[in-house]
Amino acid sequence: AQYLSRGLLEAYLVYMPEPKNNWLELHQLYQYAEEMAMQRLPVDDQFPDVNVAVTHHIELIYKRIVLLSLAEPYHMMRGEAREFFHLLSAWTQACDFYPLVSKPHSGEYALDLRADAAPSFIPDDIEWHAKYGYVIDISQIQKRLDIQLQRILRLNMIELGEEHHVFLQQRKQRDMLLRLANAWRGILKRGAERQSCSSQIKMASGLNACHHYLSSGKAFTPEVDELKLSSSEIEPATFANAYRNALQKDRYHLNQSYKANPWWQNNFSLHGASLACSIECPKLHAAVGEIVCYTDETLVPTRWNIGVVRWLKNAEDNHLEMGIMNLADSAVPVAAKAMRGTGEGTDYFRALLIPKQVSLKQSRCILLQAHLYDIDSILAINMKQKIVYIKLTRLKLSTQSFSQFEFDVVEKPHRIETDLFIL
Repeated sequence: AQYLSRGLLEAYLVYMPEPKNNWLELHQLYQYAEEMAMQRLPVDDQFPDVNVAVTHHIELIYKRIVLLSLAEPYHMMRGEAREFFHLLSAWTQACDFYPLVSKPHSGEYALDLRADAAPSFIPDDIEWHAKYGYVIDISQIQKRLDIQLQRILRLNMIELGEEHHVFLQQRKQRDMLLRLANAWRGILKRGAERQSCSSQIKMASGLNACHHYLSSGKAFTPEVDELKLSSSEIEPATFANAYRNALQKDRYHLNQSYKANPWWQNNFSLHGASLACSIECPKLHAAVGEIVCYTDETLVPTRWNIGVVRWLKNAEDNHLEMGIMNLADSAVPVAAKAMRGTGEGTDYFRALLIPKQVSLKQSRCILLQAHLYDIDSILAINMKQKIVYIKLTRLKLSTQSFSQFEFDVVEKPHRIETDLFIL
């Protein structure tokens, strides 16, 4: 059981298909252990990869991989499957199985011990029949997760209220657990009908690359742009030095190269698209949670859509398949710098502003570098011709690649002297 569950974990970590007959053998082992009342006998794991304060037995091993599969591992960020796998060791005792005496109710989790299939959520639009079925009750685990999240969020609010910054590692852990909570809500019904298609598109991944293509490849020079806007406030004697410092900071962004790779679009809807590409594609880079921009080159003028990679899967025919969730049909490339709160003191970074009129059924928001800022941070948004100030009010989406915040426009905060204006 330990070997089979680790085989599934390794497949999830590299987005490979689940090994054939792996789930069937696991189901059969658990069924045999249950019939022989052996499911809670201790198992000696001579080579544990992590120490957990619980006794290893077949039930723990089986339920842990069941819970991981219910958390949508092909939707997880890089390496998260392993972190969740270890985290779930302490929660398996709160997971209950009940024999399935009739068809499962919509919205329940279930598994079939006689099938080579992973446990699954049963939505309204799928007929599900089992030869030897169980309903999986994770309600107590969800309560434990909610309590842990409330504790973390409450601590974050206290630290922010005391004008302390929430540490980067704390923000990463908080956002990871929020993603786990969302995965266990079981909302898998499509929001819009998908239409088949077969067309080639170009796609670039990463916030910096998206900014580059949305700005038509224009040079990213936020420090010089800010200096030009504030030149009337700077003493002539210090302007030359300020200009030299601004050029030095902007020089970091000048020699960056961003590639847009070809992908095949298999289907699309209002909310997303399914793409595929041979793994021999040159310079192929893809990761769950990565922000992407993509365009159909046959369209004139070129229009770049903004999306996020929701899932990845390596197909057996040496192809990579990807699901994209659309974020917006367009965005405004800007530069962002924190003036107050988390991130204060950093330089300008690329960001994408999504005005309300171009967003997809959502309020205006801004896409920023991952984990760099947090709620209540006040940012300067440099739009070349002007600078506006915003306060982050709500975290809508967070991945290892970027964070999406709603915001309010605020007045310019009191000026803090920086080395930009000092000789």
